[in-house]
Order: sequence, then C-alpha cells, then structure tokens
Amino acid sequence: MNVGATATQGLIGVAPRRVSDYPRTNRVSYNQEQICLLEAFYPNNKAYNFQATIEIEGALELSVLEQAISAVIARHEMLRTTIELGTEGFVAKINAPYAFEVAHIDLRDTTPEAVEAAFEGILKARLETTFDVSRPPLFTITAVQMAEANWRLIQVEHHVIHDGWSLGRLWSEIEAAYNAILANVQLELHDIPAQYQQFVAWQRDQIEGDYGKAALAFWHGYLDGSDFEVSLRAERPEGSNLAGLNIDTYLDAAFYKSLSAAARKCAVSEYVLMFSVFSRLVGDLTGSQDFCVGTAVSARSEQDIDPMIGMVVNTVPVRVLLEAGATETLRSVQKSFFKAIRYHDVPLSLLVRTLNIRQKKGSNPIFQHCFSFHDSTVPKLRFGEAAGVIHERQNRTSKFDVNVVVTPPSKIRKVAECRISWQFSETLFDANQARTFAEAFCALLSDWINEIACPAQPVISQEPQVAHL
Repeated sequence: MNVGATATQGLIGVAPRRVSDYPRTNRVSYNQEQICLLEAFYPNNKAYNFQATIEIEGALELSVLEQAISAVIARHEMLRTTIELGTEGFVAKINAPYAFEVAHIDLRDTTPEAVEAAFEGILKARLETTFDVSRPPLFTITAVQMAEANWRLIQVEHHVIHDGWSLGRLWSEIEAAYNAILANVQLELHDIPAQYQQFVAWQRDQIEGDYGKAALAFWHGYLDGSDFEVSLRAERPEGSNLAGLNIDTYLDAAFYKSLSAAARKCAVSEYVLMFSVFSRLVGDLTGSQDFCVGTAVSARSEQDIDPMIGMVVNTVPVRVLLEAGATETLRSVQKSFFKAIRYHDVPLSLLVRTLNIRQKKGSNPIFQHCFSFHDSTVPKLRFGEAAGVIHERQNRTSKFDVNVVVTPPSKIRKVAECRISWQFSETLFDANQARTFAEAFCALLSDWINEIACPAQPVISQEPQVAHL
C-alpha cells in the first residue's frame, strides 16, 4: 500500500513527493512522540527497551566488531540521534559519528559448572539498563566471553531508535562491515535513499495534509461506539510502573500445522485466527462484545524508507465485534482488520488527541490489550569463521494489561515451533493468574481448531513457564 501517493493521487500532473525529496527536520516522528509522552508518565522505566542476545561460536575480534558497529552508526543517523523536550515540543538532535565501545566481560576462568549462572547474573543486570533519550548512546552491547571460542553478546537499546524490522537490518550491516574490515576490503552496502529525519518530515506532511484529514475522519467513524475501557480486573489499582510478568509458551510443529489448516479452511491467516481467539478470551472474561485490541503494524509503506533503521512501526486499534461462533467471529475480525489496515500509518498518539481521550497512568488509551505477530527476518550471522544466532529476550515489563507477541515458525530461521511471548501487567496479575490466562488461550485455540473441524488433534508441546530473567 503506497500511502505516500494517497494525498496527491487525484491531482493530475502532480507527482507525489518521495521521502528522499524532503529536507531533514528537527521534529520527532509521531511514533517517537508517543513513546516520549509515555516516558513522561513512567520515568526511568525499561518497558520501552529492546533486548537480545547473540550467541557466537568461533573466534571473535572485539576491536573489529567495534569498528563495524561504528561504521553502521555513521551510516544511519537514527543510531546517533537523541531527543530533548523544547519549548514547542520534542526536538531531535543528530549527533556526530563516534567510536562505539563494546563492554567486555571475560568468564574463561569461571568453572564450567558456574559459567551459566554467572552469565545469567550479567544478563539480569544488563536488562535493568535504563536510558535518558536526551543522552547518547541509546543502545549498548556487552560481549561476554564464555570460553575461548564461545561468546554471547547482550544488546539493549531504546525503542525510539528501533523497530522489529530494524533488528535484521542492523545486524546484517554489522556482519557485512565486520567481514569487510577483517578481509581488509572496501565495505559495499546499498545506498540509504532517506534518513530518519527526512521520514519525519514526510510523515508529518502526510498526516497534517489532506490524507491525514481523510484518515482521521475514518478513524472517528470506525471507533465510534466501541468500548475504550475493558479491564480483566473488576477493580483496577491506581497507577502502574509497567513492571511485568513474562511467560513464553510454545506450539509445536504438529499443532501449528493444524492451526494453519484451520485458518486456510476459513480463508484467513494464522494471525487472524490467533488474534480472534485472544479477542474471544478477553471478551468472555470481561463481558464486552465490542472493544478494541491493539496490534503492531509496520508503516514502511515507501520504498525510500525500506533500508532505513528507525522507529517506523505503529500500534493500531482493531475493533472487535464478537459473534456467536468461531467462524462468524473470524469473518468479523478479518473484515474489521482490513478496514483498520487501510489507515494503519495514523499514529496512535494523534488518535488519542483528536478523540479527546484523557490519558491516565496505569491504563492504555483506546485499548488495554495488544496482540501482534513478529515475523521480520532475523538473519543467521557469520563473523569470519564464527557463526552467530540472535535470540530476542524479555525484560519483565509490560506496556499493556496483556501484551502478546507471536513469533511463527520460519524456514529461513529453521525454527519449526511457534513461540508466544506473553507480557502481563504485574499490577493486575500474579504468576498463577498469568499462567492460567496463557493456558486458557492455548485451550481455546485448540477448541476453535476442532470446531472448525480440522481432523488432526493438536497437542501443546509444553506447559507455560514463567521466565526468570
């Protein structure tokens, strides 16, 4: 969907402006603005961090890795941008390229029996990292040397410079730069047509113009009459600190195959099927039949911003009107999702303002529950002769009452099972309640598959476990 062309399609002889045609602005994107506003509610929190570990088998040259990361930072202005609050709002500052430093922790003298516990202690400490978005750098990497040819990198960064798609791009470029430096050859990477501050200028021009007016008119009509306050707890405690209980559940290959067959039979995607089951569970537990569930959607609608690292993902409300049966609800959710996706690039913060919804601490506006698929490509890495594998981590936070991120099986990543990452607000759930909810989702998903009359009997591969980070 080419959103950039929408505002000028009807003007004969007027070509839409590309993102690369715009000069840089010092304003922030709507996506970043929403995060910064929430940061004001919850200062020094880690809920808007991203974290991952990269396991590397083989020799790793730390000095070469630092040079490679520095080269990527020089290419992408977003990786060296900070944000300050000015008299007229948030202001972005592009800082000069700098030499990135990788912290090094050596565990080679630790006994084999104690090395894993030592690493878990280091990881737990690093996951407590908080950032001040006005001070660089906004991401860190720690290299833990487990053995002579065994490393684990810990990456922590703030979401104002990152989205899920950016992870693969970042490490693909670090890999290319590392190998070029190691081989003493010229680094050859694709051009970046537009930097992030050009995207910001383009985004605000679109949203503040005719396209934005039409989009907001749609959203006002689409959301009118929906319940904006749906709580799984009869009494919502005052306030919240975004602390969360994190659970991972897994659906094995046989289960997911049955799920896919049921989705095909109803002419919907696996995402719509799982989203609908989650919505049904929320509706059954709250008694609401007309409410919104959030979902994260990539807003990279323009070719110019495809190679760019930055925060471009948007969280949009999908209005759910529950029907009597599984098939009827699937049709209703899919129809609603297709409507919402048409204007998926309208920022949530703008919807909240134009709908005059008062934001209050402890409750997300418009929707309190979020369900997303995360299927961006995550590359297998090669650093010279060493091989690297990226693992995304959770950090015991939750931005919503319940936030679910599904990572489906992938032939590219050679992963046959489906991972469901759950984040529950610690204000609203204890460990038993969180586990019960996750188990209820898996059971209801199985029931729906059987109701759709898929012949195979799915089996959950393992009990949900609370993640100890």
